[in-house]
Amino acid sequence: MNLPPMGEHALDTELFQELHESLGNELETVVGIYRRFVDNAATSVAVSRLQSGAERASTLHTLKGSAAMVGATRIAALSSLLQESLLDSPGEVAAAALHELEGELTSFRAALASHLESSCYPK
Repeated sequence: MNLPPMGEHALDTELFQELHESLGNELETVVGIYRRFVDNAATSVAVSRLQSGAERASTLHTLKGSAAMVGATRIAALSSLLQESLLDSPGEVAAAALHELEGELTSFRAALASHLESSCYPK
């Protein structure tokens, strides 16, 4: 299952900036939010591997919302797509799709690290 081209990056940097500003420019607080998201997303994917179709759909729905809140646009889009399409899928199909979701999470981590490294945020 391939994620359709959406013309979006893994990280919505404008949303990152809005969050940074709304939290009083406290970079450590913002980075903490993103770290918790990444940890929770990784756990959600791992848990999804062990769940039935309906449970997996619920977990992916939650992941979709969390991803949208932090600007993980591709994770949100893929989670949305998978929550319905994996409802009645055999284990091998679900495993392959969740592997793709893990790849998006890896891309998000890299985009976040790159954004923090290349930005003007005080260290």
